[in-house]
Amino acid sequence: MNVKQGDRARIVRTNTPNDGAIVDVIEFDEQWSSMAKKPIWVVKAAKLLGFKGVVPYTVIDEGVVPDANLRRIRDDDPAIDKRERVDLDEPESLGDAVRKATETLCPTI
Repeated sequence: MNVKQGDRARIVRTNTPNDGAIVDVIEFDEQWSSMAKKPIWVVKAAKLLGFKGVVPYTVIDEGVVPDANLRRIRDDDPAIDKRERVDLDEPESLGDAVRKATETLCPTI
């Protein structure tokens, strides 16, 4: 496994705005791990983007992340959150964003 309970880690390769975030690994999530058939950890961090499926849903401080998407940070590493700020020229409502994502992923016939 890439991390263990109590580690600080960086989120990587999720293809979401959470990539680069520094998290505290809280505990192994047996229920999610069993359902997903891969190790999943409960993590805590500031302002993670939460999802329902592939649609951004809310801003959360605690969530679950697969072990494959976590990289342990050494204790002597002053680790800086490397998430890229996402700015939209014209902010969209959540409803519009969900509608666009749904149309892109599930076009109607």
